[in-house]
Amino acid sequence: MDSRGSPSLDAPIGRRELLRLLAGTSSALLTGCALTSTGRARRGTGIPDWTGLQQSVQGRVVPLGAADYESSRRGMLWNGLKPERFPDAIVHVGAESDVGEAIRFARQHNLKVAVRGGGHHWHNPALRQGGLLLNLSGLNRLEVDAQNRTAIVQPGVTGTMLMASLAPLGLAFPVGHEGRVGLSGFLLNGGLGWNYRVWGPSCASVDAVDLVDARGDSIRADRSHNEDLFWAARGAGPGFFGVVTRFHLKLYQLPQAILSSSLQYGIEDIDKVAAWMPRLVRSVPANVEWGCRGVVNRDNSRTLNIGATVFANSLADARSALGAFEAAPIGVTVRAKSLYEQRSPEDMFGPRSNGALRVLRCRGESVWSNASPEEVLSREGGAILAAPSRPAQTVFCGLGILWCVFRSIVNTHSVSR
Repeated sequence: MDSRGSPSLDAPIGRRELLRLLAGTSSALLTGCALTSTGRARRGTGIPDWTGLQQSVQGRVVPLGAADYESSRRGMLWNGLKPERFPDAIVHVGAESDVGEAIRFARQHNLKVAVRGGGHHWHNPALRQGGLLLNLSGLNRLEVDAQNRTAIVQPGVTGTMLMASLAPLGLAFPVGHEGRVGLSGFLLNGGLGWNYRVWGPSCASVDAVDLVDARGDSIRADRSHNEDLFWAARGAGPGFFGVVTRFHLKLYQLPQAILSSSLQYGIEDIDKVAAWMPRLVRSVPANVEWGCRGVVNRDNSRTLNIGATVFANSLADARSALGAFEAAPIGVTVRAKSLYEQRSPEDMFGPRSNGALRVLRCRGESVWSNASPEEVLSREGGAILAAPSRPAQTVFCGLGILWCVFRSIVNTHSVSR
C-alpha cells in the first residue's frame, strides 16, 4: 500500500509469480473451497488468540463456543437449509483494514479462510468446517461518478442499493434479478443480470478490483496491473484466491422505457408451446430478455409461464419489440396473459422476494445445453409433472446459442429458523 493507504499498482504479478505464490500460500487461504476436516494446516500453532484478533480489528470476532456463535453462524446463510459445518471463528468485518488483519492472523495460526459476501448462494460454499470465515456484508459503501459513468462498490452492496443510487441519475448497471443479492458473489461468479443480452455478463463491466491477497497485502488488479488476478476475479466465484474489498464498475444509461409481457399455458400443452418457441426466439431483438418457467403452483396445478421484459429508449420501440408475444401457438388456449405492462426502475431493480422466502429450505441445480428450445422444453415436461414439492419450478433462460435450465425445490415444512 502507498502512504495514503491506497492499493499499490506497482510490481504486477505475472503468471509464473502467481503460480509460485499460490503454491507457497495455499495453506493460508482458500476462499470457500476444499478445506481440510478441521480447516487447519497439519502443523498447528496452538489455540488462536481470538481476543488479540478482536483488538486488532474494528469489526466483531465470534469464536466457536461464544454465546452468540450459533446465531451468528446460521445468519451467514439465506437458505433455510443449514449445513453442519462450523468455522473456528467468524469475523464480521467492520472496515477494509480488517481483512488484511484477519488474513495475517490466519497465516500465523495456519487457518484456512473462507469468505461470505451477501450469503444468498444456494449451496452454501462460504460455510466451511474449521478455519476463519470473513463476513463482508458490513462493507456496503458505494461511490458514483455520474459524469464518467463509473462506480466503486464494496462487497456488501446489493443490487437494490446500487440501483437506488444510479436510477435518479439516469444510470444503470446489470445487477442480479433478485435485488437483495450482494454484488460480490454475483460479480465473482460472472453475473447474468438484467438486460444481459445487450450489456453482457455483469463481470464484463468490472474495470478493476481492489483485493487483499494471501499475504494480507492490499493490491489492485485491472487490465494493466496483476492481469491474472483481474482475469480470475471475473468468474472464479468462491474459489477466487483473494478477498475483494472494492469493485470498480462501468455504468450504462438507464433505459427510458421498460415493459413486460407474460403468458401462461397448461403444462399439458408444453409440446405445442415448445414447437412455437423457436419462431418466437428468432423474432425478438436483443433488448428483450425472456424466459420460461415450468411451475408447480401452490394449488398443485402445473403451468408453463412465459415472461419477457424489454429495455428500450421509447415506449413505441418497447411495444414493437414485444409484439411477438401477442401471438399464440395454434390450437393452444392461453390461461392468462398480460401485455405491455409498464415497469419502473424500482419494479425491476428493487428487492423482489418476499420476507417469507428467507425461511424456506431450498435446493437447486442447473444444466447448460445448446439444444433447441423445443427439445429442452419437451424433455422437461415430464419432470414438471412429476415434481413432488410445492412450490417448485424449472426455469429456462435463453442465452444466445445456449440454454440454462434451473430446477429448484422449495420445502416449506420443518423449516429451521
